[in-house]
Amino acid sequence: MPTGIDIANITNNGNYTVTILTGAVRVATINVGGNSGTHTLLNGTGNNFAITNLGTVRANGILTITNGGLQGRVTIQVGGNLQLAGSSTKGLNQLTLVNQGTVT
Repeated sequence: MPTGIDIANITNNGNYTVTILTGAVRVATINVGGNSGTHTLLNGTGNNFAITNLGTVRANGILTITNGGLQGRVTIQVGGNLQLAGSSTKGLNQLTLVNQGTVT
């Protein structure tokens, strides 16, 4: 599991989902999306997904928040997608969001 000083890359080609189901996750930097396929990061835990430096959702990338929330600085690039899904309340705590893609 990455920590607040780690860089996490979810960028390999293909169609897949990386799911966070338990615990609070904090990373320094995260990159989601690559050249081909659909790369999804799903935060399904009740805790915030916290980014201490910069999060980037690139083309072919999807960041889905179904529970908990999102904290930090996040850029959704052209072709990237941020999904706030499900019926539970989402916390957007201390979030700076630059949207050049799609937020639903």
